[in-house]
Amino acid sequence: MKHIILLTTLILLFGASCAQTIQSSSYETKGYIKTDGTVQSSSYNMVGYIKDDGTIQNSSYNTIGYAKGMKKELTAVKFFFFKFN
Repeated sequence: MKHIILLTTLILLFGASCAQTIQSSSYETKGYIKTDGTVQSSSYNMVGYIKDDGTIQNSSYNTIGYAKGMKKELTAVKFFFFKFN
């Protein structure tokens, strides 16, 4: 579990600026984080959104949680980790 979070964090820190890729420890693409806060699955379906204030929304724009004070990228890592694993 620590390895997948560490790997994903490294990918986020050194990834492209237009969209970040979230990968498993076996390099399988799990999803993407766009700079506008959109979180997409590996098939590019929108699965959620992370607002600047830390609000986490699902694809229907219903608020499903909060991550105030956390970076969007780290919030998305946790969102994907718990959603897909």
